[in-house]
Amino acid sequence: MERVVSLAPSITEIFISLGIEEKLVGITNFCPQNEKMKVKKIGNWINGISWEEIIKLNPDTIIAHLYYTEEMKEFCKNNGIDLIFYDAHTLKDIFNTIRDIGKRAGINEEANKQIKEMENRVENVREEMKDISKKPKVYCEEFPEPPFCSGNWVSEIIEICNGISYVQPGKRSFEVSYEEINEWDPDIVILHWCGYGNNENQKEIFMRRHPWNELRASREGNVFVIDDSLLNRPSPSILQGLIKVKEIIKQWSENNIK
Repeated sequence: MERVVSLAPSITEIFISLGIEEKLVGITNFCPQNEKMKVKKIGNWINGISWEEIIKLNPDTIIAHLYYTEEMKEFCKNNGIDLIFYDAHTLKDIFNTIRDIGKRAGINEEANKQIKEMENRVENVREEMKDISKKPKVYCEEFPEPPFCSGNWVSEIIEICNGISYVQPGKRSFEVSYEEINEWDPDIVILHWCGYGNNENQKEIFMRRHPWNELRASREGNVFVIDDSLLNRPSPSILQGLIKVKEIIKQWSENNIK
């Protein structure tokens, strides 16, 4: 694994965090990049991947997350390229992805050290939040049209922060209706729409979205925005998302002491 094309921002971020970004020769338009990386942008899953550009890069490995197609499989088979596919749904899955990439890159010790540090930070948050005065019900929205309730590791993060999630941890995100969420009656709404970054317009758009703007959380001013790269990527940045969720839940709990 010396010449790698990453087809996911999360994979690219893991390579950077492990200090092996020099192995990357191609990344998507949505991937993070630093000054050490001499890479070619090869498109994205919205506008299309340029297989012609990938061939020019002469990769020995292509790594994907979530998106896996027969076209990709055939392309790699026909061109003698190793295809590695990850499909994380929990924090443990994210840690295992980091561990596997570290193993393939020959840096087991560094990968295991990073995982241990991440696990410790998660447990520190769990310990800090275990005695909050009141547990809020938290609705996280991953996509606005149609509305998708966040699942996977996001539900797990909510529970680590001593909140109550609408979705069982590890379950995939899925479409929901206003009627379903209104009946559940969340205390907090967190928006982390795919592709929106930390754009506060998310909140403005949501508050104009009838009848969602009539949820109790909306009326009480408990709608918050978190950069989607901090919650949607199964990578080390998920810890930053965890801290953001913790701060929101902690403040809500302090404001609702009775």
